[in-house]
Order: sequence, then structure tokens, then C-alpha cells
Amino acid sequence: MANQTQKNDPHKNKPRRKLPDFMRQRSFRYGSTATAFTVIFIVAVILVNVLVTSLSSRFPLSVDMTANHKNQLSTQSVSFVKKINQDINIDILADESTYSNAQNYNSCLLIMQQYAQHNSHIHISFVNLDKNPTYASKYPKETLSQADIIVSCGSIYKHIVSSDLLTTSTDSTTGSSTVTGNNTEQVIDSAIAYVTAKTLPTVLVTSGHNETDSSALTSLLQKNNYQIETKNLATDGLDQNAKMILINAPTADFSADDIAKLDTFLNNGGKYGKTVFLIFDPQQASAPNLESFAKKWGISVGTGVVYDTTNRYQDSPFSVLEGQTNSTYVGTLQSGLHAYLSVCRPLTLSSSDSSITTASIVATESTSKLWNPGTINSSTAASFQASNSDKTGPFDVFGVATKTATSGSESVKSNVLVLGSTNFFNSQVLAQPSLTNSTILLNTVGNVIGFNPGITVEAKDLTTQSLTITAGQAIGIIVVFAFLIPLAVLIAGLVNWIRRRHQ
Repeated sequence: MANQTQKNDPHKNKPRRKLPDFMRQRSFRYGSTATAFTVIFIVAVILVNVLVTSLSSRFPLSVDMTANHKNQLSTQSVSFVKKINQDINIDILADESTYSNAQNYNSCLLIMQQYAQHNSHIHISFVNLDKNPTYASKYPKETLSQADIIVSCGSIYKHIVSSDLLTTSTDSTTGSSTVTGNNTEQVIDSAIAYVTAKTLPTVLVTSGHNETDSSALTSLLQKNNYQIETKNLATDGLDQNAKMILINAPTADFSADDIAKLDTFLNNGGKYGKTVFLIFDPQQASAPNLESFAKKWGISVGTGVVYDTTNRYQDSPFSVLEGQTNSTYVGTLQSGLHAYLSVCRPLTLSSSDSSITTASIVATESTSKLWNPGTINSSTAASFQASNSDKTGPFDVFGVATKTATSGSESVKSNVLVLGSTNFFNSQVLAQPSLTNSTILLNTVGNVIGFNPGITVEAKDLTTQSLTITAGQAIGIIVVFAFLIPLAVLIAGLVNWIRRRHQ
């Protein structure tokens, strides 16, 4: 019976099908395995790439390998951004490709994208004004242009002109401009602080005394969320809600009534909490009333101009670099950067009033000296000669006097800031990323009036350093790379060929 079953089984004696010869070869089996692993690896790479691309839009996964981290948010900004708990919209008025493909602006985009990566409350959108013509109607007071930016929180917004993202330097000879720094981080930080702030301080800029132009300084303050108003003390009433009065090197002296108004402003009905910022200049006409006001607060403004033939910026002895700064007021400055103290009057800090204390904010090095020819202008400066008899520094050039009182059970204070140079804040200096003048001004003003406009970070330096070599070095490089290295490779190849041929 069993034999009959085996006999009738149609599959029992059926010959097994043989694989084709090429499939039974060892090379095919190993090749198939390698191909399978290759396919799996490629698929894995694609999946990882898709995943990383998706995550990188929400999380900071990239690493900035540039020398000064020009494409990366500073630790100060990251800390500031992480504390934001309100929804912020950053509308970039351009297609993403407009920024990513534009020289210099691509680094601006990389920095802006990191704000959303560090805080889910911050959202970035790209708006093409040509494709969305109704967008501009939301901001009727603004003239919007391609590549501008709108930072908003609810109904509060700040319009950023695209050119504000970069700092430039203009060649005085050719008139051509060169991009020197990326200011995106400071601009966006300031805008976020502005749209989330509850109150903003007002600064009154005086007029009517032939004051020196202060547009560069007021522009810096406005960009950092200060409200600016211009007032003539003789004809306009003072806004007692203002936090500071700015007086920039007037060529006509203040009257006794003007000085009395400054006293009233600083006293503030016994509540204090006010600041007057006085700026003098070596080329300024005599202003005895204003200088007496500063002296009453413990700061005497000297005559002459400070120079330094050792610690200086570029070639001019009058372009002095700072020697000491007071971190209580200016904060921690970036290592390796300096303040530019061009054409400064010296200050003497000493108060006989026990309620007033004085402090130096910026001083020169001990190598500095004082040149005092009497009249200082471009003509007399051309005849400058250093002398061993010139008074030796260091000299204070930026100082503060603080008067403290008691209002009720609270200690209150008002301040007088005195700066001995109008060049300290000219537009070229404030735009230079290798100088700390803007940081010193913003931190000092913010500290004395008690306002934190966000944070202050230096512009990212975008200048390139040229490698200078001599003619001899150039010839040496050509000989090594164009002749010696190719010759060595040729000889090595020839030797290897001869050895193999004789084996």
C-alpha cells in the first residue's frame, strides 16, 4: 500500500529545477548581497535627509564653522529669545530664494531662521509683495519695499528696512561702499523687544542753541526702542514723562532760564529718576553756563584735545583708543574690540557735594597727552607738534555724576552724563563692527535710566583679510606647486613602474 502511494505521488520523482548557472556563481551571491545593502543604505540616507531637513526648520541642528560665527545667533540672543512667551511674526517681504541667493543677505536669512528654531512662539513667513498686493494695506503708514521685514506682536509692529541688516563703510576717495558687517541680530532683537515692551522711554533732544547734528546718535537710540522728541527749552514745555535730555555741543550757550529748567527736570518734584546727557567738543565755542552746570554736578570740562602717538586708531594721533572702561555702565565688551575716542576734551571728576558721586565710564591710556594750543580747528591741527611738556594722561573722556536722595521710604537718583567728543558717535564709527562705541553708548544710557532695550550685540564682521606675500614668496609658491610637486609625483610613478616591470 505504501509502495502504491509512493508510486502514485506525482511530486516524488519529479526532478528539481536548477538555478541558472550565473545565479549559482559565488560572485552573484556576494554581488546580490552587496546590491541589497547598497539599496538599503541609499534609502536610509534619503530618509535621514528628509528627517533632518524637516527638523532643521524647527530646531538648530546646523553648526557654524566660520571663524567669528557670522551665521550663528550669539548666546546672549539665544537666552533673550528663549524668554519670549508671546507670539511673534517675522514677515520677510521677499521669496526665500531672494535672500538665500543674495550675497551677504544669505547670512542674514540664516540668522533670522534661528529665532524660530529656538522658540516656537516665533514664526517666519515669506511674503512676495507682487503676489500679495493687499499685504501693504495692513501698514498704511509704512513705505514697504522688496526684502524689508515686518516684526509684529498682535497689533504692535516694527518695520525694518533691508539695508539696516548690514553695516557698510564708504571710501571717502572713491565714494564706493563696502559691506563690513551683519547687523541682523541686533536689529531683530531690538524689534522683538520693541513689539513686546509695555512702555518705551522718551529722549528729548534740545534745539535753539545751534546744537551739533546728533542724527547718528538719535538713529541708534531709535533703533533700540527709544522715542525721540526735539524740544526748544526756551519755547517748548518739557515732557516730564521723558527719561533723558540730550544736549549735543551747542555753539550758543544756555541761558540761566534754560539751566533752571534742567535743574527742575532732574529734581522731578523730588522723585528724581531723570538724566541729562551733555556732549562737548574741543572745537566747540565756549559755553560757560553749560560748563558751570556740569561742574556743579562734579564734572569739569577741560580745554584742549587728547592725543596719543602710541595707543591710537589708524594713523592720526587724535584718533585715540580707550584705555579703561567701567563695566558697571558699559557691560562686558567683546575681547579684542576697542572704543574710538577721536578729538576728545578731557574731563575732571570731583564733587564737593556729599549727595553726588562721580564715576569714569571711559578713560584713555597713560600714554595719552593733552595738546592745548588755545584755538582748535583744522588749521591749527595741521601744525600739531607733540611736546614733552604736554600734560600726561590718563584722561577721563566720558563720565557720570549721580545725585541720590530719599523720596518717602525709597532711595531715588538722577544722573548727568558728560562726553567730551561728538566724534564718538558719528555714523561711520557707529557702523564699524570692530569698534565698541555703539555698545558703550547703549549700555550706559540703558543703565543710568533703567531701561533694558533687549540686548546689545556687536555686528558680525564680514570683512575679509587679505594675505599679503612678497614677490620672493610668490615665486617660491609657484616653484613648489607648479614644478616640484608635479615632478615628485612623476618620479614616484616612474620608479614604481620600473620596479613592477622587473618583478
